[in-house]
Amino acid sequence: MANPGMIGGGRFSCMERSGDRRQFEKKKVNIGKLLLRLWRYIGKNRLLVVLALVLSLSSSILNLYGPKLSGQAINAIDLGAGKVDFDTVFRCAGLMVLFYISASALSYTLHAVMLRLSRTVSRQMRHDVFEKMTALPVGFFDRYQTGDIISTLTYDIDTVNQSLSNDLLQIL
Repeated sequence: MANPGMIGGGRFSCMERSGDRRQFEKKKVNIGKLLLRLWRYIGKNRLLVVLALVLSLSSSILNLYGPKLSGQAINAIDLGAGKVDFDTVFRCAGLMVLFYISASALSYTLHAVMLRLSRTVSRQMRHDVFEKMTALPVGFFDRYQTGDIISTLTYDIDTVNQSLSNDLLQIL
């Protein structure tokens, strides 16, 4: 950890002050509980998750069907002079163009859906953090520097936002 005055941060740990020494100690975080809490935020947007799964699956299928069509087009070309079935070659080439354009459009839509999902989740997290912060006693803010609190909260929520838009997309 670069800054020992930070409250959070780290990959799978959080920091807490200990007593009067005002030292920070690492506290292990249960990854299963953390992922369950994240899934609760994502689960509120089930429609977007299902749409992302369908778009990802459709785009992948269309991308995988292109090489099969390429093989059919190559098989339509015989090794003799003038023995090319141009109808099959042009049909396969046209379908390949159609499938690849469709797959690209679905992939673009998938990126837009994932961006919307990550923004929705981060907005809800920011709202929940704000609600939690307003419920904290004033003494909490006397113990911690305001800049550290804001920096940690901003960094953590932005990290979740980036992870959702990038990592979840790759998992799909």
